Amino acid sequence: MRSVPVGSLSPAQAHPSDYPLYGGVSGTRLPCPIYELSEGVVLRSTYAHVFAPYMLSLNRRTPDTPFGEPWKPASGGLGFDIEFEIEIPKGDRPTNFTRINTIWWIASLIRLHQAIGLRVPVVSSLSFSAIAGAEEEPTLWPVEMSPLQWIFVRTPNAVIEASTLDWLKVHWQSAATLMDTPTFNVAFQAFDQAIWSHPIGSALMMIWASVEALIRPGDQDITRTLASCIAAYLEPPGAQRDRLFTTIRGLYQLRGYTAHAAEPPTDETIRKTFAVARLCFIRAFEQCALPDAQLLMAKWKQKL
Repeated sequence: MRSVPVGSLSPAQAHPSDYPLYGGVSGTRLPCPIYELSEGVVLRSTYAHVFAPYMLSLNRRTPDTPFGEPWKPASGGLGFDIEFEIEIPKGDRPTNFTRINTIWWIASLIRLHQAIGLRVPVVSSLSFSAIAGAEEEPTLWPVEMSPLQWIFVRTPNAVIEASTLDWLKVHWQSAATLMDTPTFNVAFQAFDQAIWSHPIGSALMMIWASVEALIRPGDQDITRTLASCIAAYLEPPGAQRDRLFTTIRGLYQLRGYTAHAAEPPTDETIRKTFAVARLCFIRAFEQCALPDAQLLMAKWKQKL
């Protein structure tokens, strides 16, 4: 499962296991004030602007002294608008993941189903809605704070669709069992993490690597086998399935130009590739089963 950068905390520092957790979500909004996924696990509309300005200490640190004066602020830094929070109560384990990875899991499934520019820049020890009136100071753990995030759709919706929330509620716990399979775990994490890759060609390679790990087409005639398996996985026999096969075969050949000739993919190529991969993972989660390449090849040969 994903590793969030809290493992290097000293014993004196706060640890996520000691608190209820509130994943601050940026990049999209809820269509409602609150949405309950399960007892205790809720998505709640809120607002906070989290920013991390740069500050310089111009005094060299020694083993016995911390960084000190003179201090100098600098322009730049990062900032995110938190539009809603994902609450995981203390001690609650709704999946086999750690609670902080459960926040990532929920966010990743929303990204998968709706293909929007959603991120969780920080996780808080206090509800963002309660911080203004709280006496104690919240602890924030950074998670998805990369300055770069690719969005592989032309016009992402600024609001999460109700159908996405309903799909999430049905599948988020049952689908988590697929992550117990190491190959699938690697495949889905590669797909989800492609949005942070740089340059864009690396993102394309990660998406295809995720699909290959999901389908496992073998070593022989990979282009044709992979295209056949995906087409059979997503469509019944007929003209639409044949067209999808042709599209996927062409996209995988374009992958070769990026892999072997360092040729950046076009926007259309990466959007279409992402769309195919996205549908494959949605199908796997809805079926709560891994695709079988041998069965898919047999299915591909069926014409009716």
